Amino acid sequence: MRYWPDSLRRASFNGVPFWVDYESLSGGKRLAKHEVAGGYVSETEELGLTTPGHDITAYVIGDDSSTYAIALRAVFDLPGKGALILPVDGLMMATVERYYRSRAKDRMGYIAFDISYVPQPVSATLGLSLGNLDSVVAAGFSAAQSALSGLF
Repeated sequence: MRYWPDSLRRASFNGVPFWVDYESLSGGKRLAKHEVAGGYVSETEELGLTTPGHDITAYVIGDDSSTYAIALRAVFDLPGKGALILPVDGLMMATVERYYRSRAKDRMGYIAFDISYVPQPVSATLGLSLGNLDSVVAAGFSAAQSALSGLF
């Protein structure tokens, strides 16, 4: 039997680590419904797949959670796609569509992000070389470092 805690990866975006509390995926097909006035039967035409929607609730926790939260915001705001590693799915290139940060007064040290992202097509990910990955992660570290240096 699989022992899940040993097989899950640490999540990160452009090299900035976080934990995942919740993950969801939505997808489907784009449909055109042709309804005729006065008719009782309609035609349904498939127009291809919808862009998949992925949502995760990520969090950072601990004494340095504020630092990691600032770094995550910095890499989420970078233009273009970034290297996203999720515990089950592993590495993919993804574009962050939007994110919401939340903190609660009775959960000090716990900062959560609800993140919506769009994964890049599989063919684009397969063409990713280690050199490209290094440059994406380096760009993420650079953005995080710039954001953090503004604090001090």
